[in-house]
Amino acid sequence: PLHARLLETTLLALINYPSLVATNAARMIVAATGRFTHFSSEDNLQHMEHASKKTPRCIEFGLRRAQGPDGGFSASKYSAVGGFDATSNVQAGKILGVPIAGTHAHAFVQAHSSLSDAQSFTLRDSNGKDVSLL
Repeated sequence: PLHARLLETTLLALINYPSLVATNAARMIVAATGRFTHFSSEDNLQHMEHASKKTPRCIEFGLRRAQGPDGGFSASKYSAVGGFDATSNVQAGKILGVPIAGTHAHAFVQAHSSLSDAQSFTLRDSNGKDVSLL
C-alpha cells in the first residue's frame, strides 16, 4: 500500500544516514586504535575522558562537506556515536558535550601573504594560552 511505502521511505531516510556515519566512524576507530570504543549518550563524559587517553585520536572535520541544513551537526553527532574523540564543529561540540578540536579558519591563512606575515600574529586557545602556528 501507498502508506507503507511513504513510511518506509521516511524511516530509511532517518536511519540510513545516521547508521552510515556511525558505522564508518566505528570502523575508523578500529582501524586507528585496534579496538572499538562503545558510546552512548548516557556515558558521554566517561567516554570522552577515556577517548582522550587513547592514541591516536580520531577527530571529525566534516562540517564543510556535510549536506543539508543540519548535515554538519548530524555528521558530528553520529561520528561521536561511532566513537570519534572530538569535532571541529563548535556548535555541535557545545550542544552535544563533545570536545572541540581542529585547526584555525582557512580565512586566517588566506589573509596573509607569507608564513612570516602570519607568524607575527598571536593565536590563543579557549584557556587563554598562546598557540604556535608551527
